[in-house]
Amino acid sequence: MAKENKSKAGRIFLIVVLLLLAGGGWFVWDYVFKGNVNLNGEKYKYLYVHNNSDYEELKKSLIDDNLIKNVETFDFYARKMKLNENIHAGRYRIVDGMSNRQLVKMIKNGKEEKVKLAINYTTRTKQQLIEKLSSKFDMDANALTEFLENEMDLEKNFGMNATSIMTIVRPGEYELSWATSIEQFFELMKDKYKTFWTDARKKKAKEMNFSQSEIIILASVVQGEASIESEQKKIAGVYINRLSKDIMLQADPTVIFALNDFTIQRVLSNQLKFDSPYNTYMYKGLPPGPICFPTEQAIAAVLNYEKSDNLFFCAKPALNGYSDFSETLEQHEKFAKAYRDEMTRRGIKK
Repeated sequence: MAKENKSKAGRIFLIVVLLLLAGGGWFVWDYVFKGNVNLNGEKYKYLYVHNNSDYEELKKSLIDDNLIKNVETFDFYARKMKLNENIHAGRYRIVDGMSNRQLVKMIKNGKEEKVKLAINYTTRTKQQLIEKLSSKFDMDANALTEFLENEMDLEKNFGMNATSIMTIVRPGEYELSWATSIEQFFELMKDKYKTFWTDARKKKAKEMNFSQSEIIILASVVQGEASIESEQKKIAGVYINRLSKDIMLQADPTVIFALNDFTIQRVLSNQLKFDSPYNTYMYKGLPPGPICFPTEQAIAAVLNYEKSDNLFFCAKPALNGYSDFSETLEQHEKFAKAYRDEMTRRGIKK
């Protein structure tokens, strides 16, 4: 009888142990490994974690965006894993069916998805740059504007003013954290700028009696005129000749920039009178700042400009990216008339 009671007690104990193990296994599964992200048919969504966000703000974002099904299990596991002490700002790709473990591990380890940023010569104005950065990163447009207009801080941190700061931005393809701050972005640009300006390039600019900013400003005008490398070198030579003779550049791209209308294909005579320091038909010398972010090729074209006696150029009537160059106004006017006639023939009126 005693043996039977012991055997019965043993079976009960074993059952209790198995139940506890099963319960523990269920708990681990439910709180750790079970899928807790339901995107209602979508493959993924993005979770944006702002700079200086705390755990409660992170959890609120998950709830408000309906990214997790069971807040209780996520909260329990996240706290046990001390996520509140290891939150990394950024953009996170949340995939349908993710478990609490996968979600917490991703954020805790900062496994964010980078944001691609393309800066090229089609980004022309400070406002366009502000709009591009504020739309892609955790940067406020008003804060960007204040940063780019703060003359004292720009001089202190970059040695530039609110106009010349645009020369520091280097075009290229970037992959950056969504949480990149304004200061971090422009520090990156400063590093790229310093790297670009090698001793050899600095020497060439000095020999030309141009500052680094002036080279980039002139390159931006050259970029606006042509994209073919050989043409850029010739055009740079024309502008340098005009500057040396104190002749206005009279560059159409500067008028277009001044008017802030980049749909213009044909600059009209009345537009040449638009009063702006960027209008090189109105003011001598270089414009105060770049009219686009010139490519490395355009900058190299200025530093290695083609020497000649040409003072004028005009796009060829074929509109093939090449220009007719001339030393005299008389010859230039003949080329200009042929160009205007072709524009009219093609119905390009503005």
